[in-house]
Amino acid sequence: MRGRDAAAAIAQRLVEQTGAAMLSRDFDAFAAYFRLPCLVATPEGARLLEHEDELRGIFERLSAHYLGFGDVTLDRRVIEAMFDGPDLLRFSFRTTALVDGTVAEATIAAHSTAARDGDTWHITDNHALVAQDSVQNTVLMHAGLPEGTPAPDGTPEVLAIFQKNLDALTCAYFTGDFDRMRAAIALPLFKQGSRGPQLFATEDELRADFEKYLTEIRLRGITDLVRTVHSAHALGAARIHGSCRTHVLSGEQLVMPSYLSAITLEQGEDLAWRMTSIMHPLETMTLDRVVWGGA
Repeated sequence: MRGRDAAAAIAQRLVEQTGAAMLSRDFDAFAAYFRLPCLVATPEGARLLEHEDELRGIFERLSAHYLGFGDVTLDRRVIEAMFDGPDLLRFSFRTTALVDGTVAEATIAAHSTAARDGDTWHITDNHALVAQDSVQNTVLMHAGLPEGTPAPDGTPEVLAIFQKNLDALTCAYFTGDFDRMRAAIALPLFKQGSRGPQLFATEDELRADFEKYLTEIRLRGITDLVRTVHSAHALGAARIHGSCRTHVLSGEQLVMPSYLSAITLEQGEDLAWRMTSIMHPLETMTLDRVVWGGA
């Protein structure tokens, strides 16, 4: 196997084995597939897991949650996977909890990165598209932390970097400047939202999506996109995770209610900051859904 087939096979093995470890309550088997520090993110926010106790806290809570359904199985399937260089694997997948073949709770979409250590692949980050009031969101954001631990604060520098990226994207759409948009995005780019997972691996794929946006923005009379930082903080030396609120306007009228999206930026070897993932809210009208013809 080569290329995406090989990437998908490795990713499928990772999601199946971590799922099996949760159902067998085997933390050692589960932890063997992760490298710390490990980023976990939801639309609410993000954490950098630096200690095994933090990973164990998440594992124990998720295991208990799934086993609480009874005779449960986890159907975990890779949607997209690709190598990003020889030692990095990026993939999206979905998880469905089943009891006697019946769906026990809403399917969860996620995307992850895994790094190669010799002949072994270890997960280094996981972004889960979950509702704010879901068990998974509470577990990923808070399990394993001392009670009352405050959310990390963003420094003025981090907030400015995040806003600059948002402004570059907005300006690119309204000037038709693909190169400017491309400069603010790293490939591959993962998107998660109500339209499902999307992976943009090439400039041609990204350009096609950009052109569709431009056409529909004109046809629908969208005159402005206002994106403001809601939160942003550094996770390690070269990664920023934050959220922004988007207002889509036609003149002075909102085209839809404003909404929050979660975005991850990473700093390249050239020291430039670029978007690597975006999560739109579940079951909420977003610009994506307007552009692609509604719900």
